[in-house]
Amino acid sequence: DYGNSVHSFPFTTFAEASFLGVCLGMTENFLEEAFALMKQRNHDGSRTERIGAFQFLWMQQHKRFKQCEEQFYATLSVF
Repeated sequence: DYGNSVHSFPFTTFAEASFLGVCLGMTENFLEEAFALMKQRNHDGSRTERIGAFQFLWMQQHKRFKQCEEQFYATLSVF
C-alpha cells in the first residue's frame, strides 16, 4: 500500500477522467485554431456574412465548452 489517494482511486473512474481531460485539451486547441483562422479570413469583405455567422457559432460553442470544463473540474474537486 502506497498510502497515496491516487493509488486508492478506482481505475475506471481515473481512466475516464484522464481521457476526458485529454478530450477537453484537444477541444480547446481546436477552438483556438478555429478562432485564429476566423480572424485571419475576416479581412475578406465577400465573406462578412459567413464570418459573422461563424463568429456567432464559435461564441456559442466556446461558452458551452467552458461550461463543460467548469463542470468537469467541479466534479473532480469532490474527489
